[in-house]
Amino acid sequence: VTYKATKKELLSAPESQLDRLPKLSAKLEVGEPVKIVLYGDSVCCGCDCSGMYGQKPGQPTWAELLFHQMEEKWQSPVCFHNTSVGGVDSEWAIENSSQRAANFHPDLVILGFGMNDRCGMEEYRNKTGRLIEAIRKVSPKTEFLLIASTLPNELAATDPGKLLKRIMDEVFRNYLPHCILVLVCIVVSALANVQASLFLQTLMDDYIVPMTRQQNPSFAPLAGALVRVGCIYVVGILAAWLNARIMVNVTQGTLRNLRTKLFTHMESLPIRYFDTHPHGDIMSVYTNDVDTLRQMLSQSIPQLVSSVITIVSVFFSMCMLSWQLTIVTMLMVALMLFCSKQIAKSSSKYFIQQQRDLGKVNGYIEEMMEGQKVVKVFTHEQQTLAGFRALNDQLKESAKQANAFSNIMMPVNAQLGNISYAICALTGAAMAVGGVGGMTLGTVVAFLSLNKGFNMPISQVSMQANSVIMALAGAERIFKMMDEPSETD
Repeated sequence: VTYKATKKELLSAPESQLDRLPKLSAKLEVGEPVKIVLYGDSVCCGCDCSGMYGQKPGQPTWAELLFHQMEEKWQSPVCFHNTSVGGVDSEWAIENSSQRAANFHPDLVILGFGMNDRCGMEEYRNKTGRLIEAIRKVSPKTEFLLIASTLPNELAATDPGKLLKRIMDEVFRNYLPHCILVLVCIVVSALANVQASLFLQTLMDDYIVPMTRQQNPSFAPLAGALVRVGCIYVVGILAAWLNARIMVNVTQGTLRNLRTKLFTHMESLPIRYFDTHPHGDIMSVYTNDVDTLRQMLSQSIPQLVSSVITIVSVFFSMCMLSWQLTIVTMLMVALMLFCSKQIAKSSSKYFIQQQRDLGKVNGYIEEMMEGQKVVKVFTHEQQTLAGFRALNDQLKESAKQANAFSNIMMPVNAQLGNISYAICALTGAAMAVGGVGGMTLGTVVAFLSLNKGFNMPISQVSMQANSVIMALAGAERIFKMMDEPSETD
């Protein structure tokens, strides 16, 4: 906060209400040491204080002011811990409550969350109650003080469906015929893979098994069958290559159009917008945020469409081969979907915060580079470095949380897929040996191939979900800038 004041506002100091904290009050009366933890978001870190950035009037962080007041007013020795992290919400606070609050066994915890919570007041109240209970489980004697920071805002939550629709509108506006051709290629590629897997049953039961019973088998029919399945694979490969090639053109063309629209609209924005938004943050929209759409358009969305078509076609193929093994497969798939949903729910909010923190870091760097001479003249290098470290730590924390959850999604689903494959192999082999349900060796081999082909798209969908979440976070910032009102003459 930077400002000049023409007069001093003399405000009355708030009255002490220590009687509402009886345990802490009792210790202070006899001069016993007290342990206090400040646990909150960026406001508690001090990111709203001019002194943190070396700017006038040099206001210290709120935590520093609080600690100094405690030392001045109280006779007891104060052990003060500020474990706040910028950019986090109440859910993050609950998950990390033991490490950052309860394990200190404090006499008082000052909670300052809310501004990053995208929810209504009732949900925020419930989250705060869960946070207090989580700390009390480890430290039951702790008392709590809630500070009124920026309140949660349920209107801040952007509808992902509307964002995705708006992105696809940008794509279809100029590349609808290309997208239709890509869809045809995806369908051909998926069906070619399914047909090749189903052909394994015919290959085993009609060619390989009968040949093992012949004294002088003829390999000509087998060679012809292998040529046919080879042709199927070639068609699938060509369709996949054409799909990828077209999507590169569609993606880069869409990003070019978006950047052009952004720049054209930026030229019409009032000066007020540039005074209230760091230049580096604006530049981050053109680079980092637009680039998040590249992977989503070129890989994630085609992969999602391909996975859906593959899953549907493979499901019906598995039902035709063996409904018993299909039930086993679907039970494992339900478990995979449940795990993916839980992981994606945990990581999505951190991907959104990561994009915002990245914009803040870029904005700060750009401003410091522009004002480097001023920094040198007034010897504010240390204050500037302290401000950068605070923002950099916020980015590290949000990026760490986002990737910590997203990176475990693929391994978890891959291992569940392997378990499903093994169970189907054992069950199918037992059915084939016992002659249950007309199961044959060829049916087992074909079903196992389909099982692998069924689990792989689900794992890919779960993995691509992270790219989509990150792209939507970038798209939110892009469209927010494009929706800014233009200057009127």
